[in-house]
Amino acid sequence: MKILAALFVLLFPFLAISQKEPIKWKEIPMEDLQMATYELDPNAPAVVLCDYGQIYFSTTPNGQNLFVIYDRHVRIKILKPEGSKYAKLRLSFHNMACEQLQGENSIVIKAMVYNLSEKGEIVATKVKNKDIIYKDSTDCLRTAEITFPDVKPGSIIEYSYQKPSLDFMQPESWYFQSEIPVRHSELRMRVPRAFQYMFSSPNIPDFDVSEETDYNSSVMFTPRGYRTIHVDVSGKQMRFVKNNIEAFNSHEFITRPEDFMQKLNIHLTYAKQENSDYAWKYLTYQLMITTDDDYDTYEPVQRTSLSYPSGYIIYKLPDWEKLNKDLMKSDRFGLPLINFWEYQEPLNQMISGKITPKDQMIAIYDYLRKNMKWTGEYSLKVKSVFNPGLSKIYTKLTKKLIKEKSLARPFQDKKGTSSEINFLLIYLLNKAGIETYPIIISTRNHGQIDTNIVDTKQFNHVLALVKIGDRQFLLDAIDSLRPYNILNENDLNSIGFMVKGKDFGWIPISNNKMTETKIQENITIDSNLNLSDKKVIYETGYDALNHRKEIIIKGKEKFMDECKIKMMDLAFDKQIEIKNIENDTLPLIINSSLMKKSENGKEIKFQIHIEPTYGTNDFSEFDRKYPVDFTYPFQKNYVMELAFPDNYIVELPSNESYSSFGSNAFFQYLVNKSKNKIIIKINLQILKSKFPESEYLNLGELFTKLNDKLTETIVIKKPQ
Repeated sequence: MKILAALFVLLFPFLAISQKEPIKWKEIPMEDLQMATYELDPNAPAVVLCDYGQIYFSTTPNGQNLFVIYDRHVRIKILKPEGSKYAKLRLSFHNMACEQLQGENSIVIKAMVYNLSEKGEIVATKVKNKDIIYKDSTDCLRTAEITFPDVKPGSIIEYSYQKPSLDFMQPESWYFQSEIPVRHSELRMRVPRAFQYMFSSPNIPDFDVSEETDYNSSVMFTPRGYRTIHVDVSGKQMRFVKNNIEAFNSHEFITRPEDFMQKLNIHLTYAKQENSDYAWKYLTYQLMITTDDDYDTYEPVQRTSLSYPSGYIIYKLPDWEKLNKDLMKSDRFGLPLINFWEYQEPLNQMISGKITPKDQMIAIYDYLRKNMKWTGEYSLKVKSVFNPGLSKIYTKLTKKLIKEKSLARPFQDKKGTSSEINFLLIYLLNKAGIETYPIIISTRNHGQIDTNIVDTKQFNHVLALVKIGDRQFLLDAIDSLRPYNILNENDLNSIGFMVKGKDFGWIPISNNKMTETKIQENITIDSNLNLSDKKVIYETGYDALNHRKEIIIKGKEKFMDECKIKMMDLAFDKQIEIKNIENDTLPLIINSSLMKKSENGKEIKFQIHIEPTYGTNDFSEFDRKYPVDFTYPFQKNYVMELAFPDNYIVELPSNESYSSFGSNAFFQYLVNKSKNKIIIKINLQILKSKFPESEYLNLGELFTKLNDKLTETIVIKKPQ
């Protein structure tokens, strides 16, 4: 790989652009260096003064291929000591040597630091190339790590980079927003006439500037053994500008801030054969082969054998109906779900003795989750196919079905990617006569789906949708500890797309069972104010799953010791018993008993000890602008029965309740006192996984009130 200085060929497309660039290298306004605080956000530790990006099509210096070129120029003002963390930069880029493109440029980086001297003069420090650390990543990606020297409050850092990419179909999204305020953000994209792109901005109500103009440009290159050729890449330029963008500072109840930041998604909608001459095909070959449906599944050396797409129209963005059809006939998606392999004997063993479809479903699911090891790789398609063309010929000639290996091999190896394990689940359920369909999703850590963009690259995982009578079950068999009725938390990302011959389309992704914790506590106070307590905790859903995983990681004894500490103060004599650790189809049961002798013989004080899940500090934002995502609904029910001697004096908390969003979030604290018995009931219900930002303060108030109630003390006194 070569790290080269930018040459005229790389910069040539700029010459045709009439708009003035918003930033010039090393031209630092004195007022920016003298800035002590950012007027629109005085508490900001730093501010992006300008983030200017250009995406265009060109060659690298001495290159032989047309690339998508990313050119970015960023200037940041450091205002406070904590802002120094923004002086560390990590960039990712394609390693063109790994991509089998020898001699191509991979990245060009420039970086500077500016300070004011005691005399008020600008002192510029260049980041040297030897101070940039390059590291290998995955899938032909490398990273460049830059630490800017001599950075302190008052410094300005500036960097620019140019990198070529093969991300032709879906260029990188442009983020106008950051976790620090941005004074000016601008993207310009120049698209040759042969291509058309769509721009989607789901989090931006409007731009300060959004315009389209014509531009004229060409690139020149010299194919090996040929004379230098000029190729016209003129077309349309799109320009998008946002100014004075506030910092994105929400982190609680959000999985990926990137899903809510102001950004621009870009996707190819149309690509045609610009002309039939040799130069255009030679120049665009590396880009055009990325339109192959299985391009990402091939190794770089395999991609060199792909043919240039035939026909005048190279690519056209499909609609969801076409995407559904393409997946159903895909060698790596639809066909493995119908091709034959020797499944019957293991299937018979799985469902032996199981009569009802639901019992058979659970048996197949349990077998796969407990016997298949997930490789940790999320995927949408199987990794390999068993020559489907040869398969068809063999079947036609011999009238016999060839043994398909795309699913048989991972089944035999007892390990697979997420798609391979769940494809096995879908396949075996259907062979057992249980109606099952694949659901493609984007996991929470992969990002939300933009339904405007019809592309399988938005998805990274497959679930199984099972229909039994009028009931539906969503299954994901990649975790050995998860029973059938709860999905991986990472799956819970709003919607998925059902791939099916008819009635395909979007479905909501939710669990088959509510996460619930029930606590029954019985406390007895004797005439000497000694306390005995027996508590039973029943956990289902994620509460049980997370505790089972914790027990496996820490060990049962350490887990129980930590439970004792959490329950009440250390003066108690405590006993813990845990049931159903391995039988995850039943609730996890934690039994505890404890004794405490009276310290003064006059009164005893204690508080109710349950975990309310969230505290006051979790709702600390002053102005919430984004939805509140709890990941999954849950509820907790607590009942305490307290018995004490006749005529003893009792001081109790008062009743209280609070609800939000039509009682979808609700808690109730009820106290019922008789002659010598008290019953306290606490009910917390969060019945939706997501709430609008308008409910943020109400949800914070709910948990504040609940936490306050749990700190109130119950007092039992001897009669005077």
